Amino acid sequence: MTKGYSQFKEFINKVHYNIDPDINIKKIEDEVIGDIPEQTLPNQFYYVVNNHTRTIVHVSDRITELTGYSPEEWTYEHILDCIHPDDKPFVDKSLYACFRLSMSPVINRPVTDALVLNYRMRHKQGHYIHILRHGYCTSMDRDNRMIHNTSMCMVITDFKHDNRQTMMLKEGNKILVELYSDCPDNIRWDLLSAREQQIVELLCDSKTSEEIG
Repeated sequence: MTKGYSQFKEFINKVHYNIDPDINIKKIEDEVIGDIPEQTLPNQFYYVVNNHTRTIVHVSDRITELTGYSPEEWTYEHILDCIHPDDKPFVDKSLYACFRLSMSPVINRPVTDALVLNYRMRHKQGHYIHILRHGYCTSMDRDNRMIHNTSMCMVITDFKHDNRQTMMLKEGNKILVELYSDCPDNIRWDLLSAREQQIVELLCDSKTSEEIG
């Protein structure tokens, strides 16, 4: 995993998914991809991530036009590597908060939770572009942990006139967390009860819902 993501890396590497052995992951991925609207905005691209295998399973063709990278170059590691160095600590904190909270009973599943995040990303030609990324859960394991997520990314360079990063984690229209790079400690972990925090840790330690109960 790319350097500079200590919190997120440590957390995501602890997660062991409880996947039904009879499930057809390829079929699920095809259904997830099929649910994405074919027509997107001219400044928009999207990709689908399998968090269990840490792989990108689908990338829209428009990514090359907007970022310079081919779909084959858009790997799990590359997504993190091409973020502006000054923005990486904020993105690390945001992804950590998103994944930690998304495993908590405080969020009403299935696919209502969403991460909204903006940061700078390195174009293949070397300059940086501003990205507004809207990510949401598209499949879960037997313990309601997110397996697949889809990220819709919009290039907003023409509209963004500062380097401030922002993050929002939502459950439907309800905002669970707001975070700003000039106020970096505004994650309200008190959203989780002591028991919910314990559940998150146990889920990451491969405990099933039955074992936790």
